[in-house]
Amino acid sequence: MIAARFALPVMFAALSGPALALDAKVTLRRGACEARCAVYSASIAGDGEVAYEGRHFVRKSGRATRRIDEARAAAALRPFGEAAFRDAPETIAPGDAACGEAKADGQRIEIEAAFGTSVKRVTLDTRCTSDTARRIADLARAIDEAAATKAFVRGR
Repeated sequence: MIAARFALPVMFAALSGPALALDAKVTLRRGACEARCAVYSASIAGDGEVAYEGRHFVRKSGRATRRIDEARAAAALRPFGEAAFRDAPETIAPGDAACGEAKADGQRIEIEAAFGTSVKRVTLDTRCTSDTARRIADLARAIDEAAATKAFVRGR
């Protein structure tokens, strides 16, 4: 994992440059919560492949795939080369400095951005209310929107 950390600037330069590498990929994983949150994953690849896998409390369980054009995929991936994600701590959870105040219930969200063999992963407990937590939650919503998960997930 240390080698991947040294390679991150190269990864993010490619994600934010004019041409996006086709092997770039971002994955969102939403976990359980006390209020029956939808548990699923969605990913968007630089070549336009979108994959969804529903697990619990979703309209569609199982896997679904579709394609979007590469320009739309690039637009969805580009924010993961920006400072809000690149510089975010690996974990934002109650008790962490990056959390701020914590609400009573929340969902665990993991966002993973990969370029080649370099990976940046941020895990967010949505009980956190800091600006950093809100920015990561906004990125998760952007993945949901680009991957069109609303068709598969209740209440989203």
